[in-house]
Amino acid sequence: MKDDQLKTLDELLKESLQEKKKIEKELSKNLNRIKEIDTFLDSMTEASDFKVFSPRTAESLHREEIKEAREEKDKLEISNDSYYKKIGKLEGDIERISFLIDEHKKTTNNLHLIILDMQEKERGRIARELHDSSIQNLTHLIHSLELSSLYIDKDPIQAKLELESCSQTLKKAIDEIRDTVFDLRPMSFDDLGFNQCIENLVDTLKTQNPEFTFVTDVDLFDPKTEKDQINYGLFLVSIYRIVHEALLNAVKHSCGSKIELSVKKSDDRLVIKVIDNGKGFVREEGCCSADKHFGISVMQERVFLLSGIFEINSKIGEGTRIFISLPYNFSS
Repeated sequence: MKDDQLKTLDELLKESLQEKKKIEKELSKNLNRIKEIDTFLDSMTEASDFKVFSPRTAESLHREEIKEAREEKDKLEISNDSYYKKIGKLEGDIERISFLIDEHKKTTNNLHLIILDMQEKERGRIARELHDSSIQNLTHLIHSLELSSLYIDKDPIQAKLELESCSQTLKKAIDEIRDTVFDLRPMSFDDLGFNQCIENLVDTLKTQNPEFTFVTDVDLFDPKTEKDQINYGLFLVSIYRIVHEALLNAVKHSCGSKIELSVKKSDDRLVIKVIDNGKGFVREEGCCSADKHFGISVMQERVFLLSGIFEINSKIGEGTRIFISLPYNFSS
């Protein structure tokens, strides 16, 4: 729920409470008036009882007043019935609006927790990547440099070979750190745009995983054509991250030979499909690795933050199909 929707709900709640208070005030006036009429009618009845043998009773003397009082009471009671119905309806509206506001607050708190959880997971992922690759390579580089310094006087040729190995290790570490930084924020995204970044991602995965065939069908996305370019740009970055995670997951865990990617605009929805022909898995039985569970969890949380729908279907020996549907309400 957006902030403007919450503001509307708050205004509706305030108006409903004010209307209920106003009607209750009118109802209270009517009830007090009915009591006055009842007191008057009772007094007329008592006066009539005392003067029952009188040629002219109080009731006959005040017949018109009594008639008017009874008619007024009937009208007030009809009016009160209407007030009770209105109050009942308003109380129902107030209960529903209050429920929606409470749910929004709960959702907002959950969103904050989910965002914090994603941040912690992202930090953990970066730490693991740096520790498992870059830091180990740099540690190996230090040992190789120390070894080269020992060889430099006794065996210059061996020292040169060690230094060449150091150069390769350093280049590899730089590439790994560059990839980690790129994952934090695709530096080419602002310059090249969403479509080119997706194309580059697929090309990189093709080069690194020649055993896979990639089939892509991606609509054209141009932030320049949208009024809300800032939010649209953030939206596309989120889509890129979801697609990146889905493709990487398929490459790492599917053990297949073909991956299909589809990113299509459909009316007011954006639909993403990632399909592989791999070995598949059964999530309930824990047949997929912790890394795959982590990748799925990250995608689910990103989709949830975008108010989308995430579905994953997989069967052993039949591959995996990911379906994501997101609201696409950027007006051009």
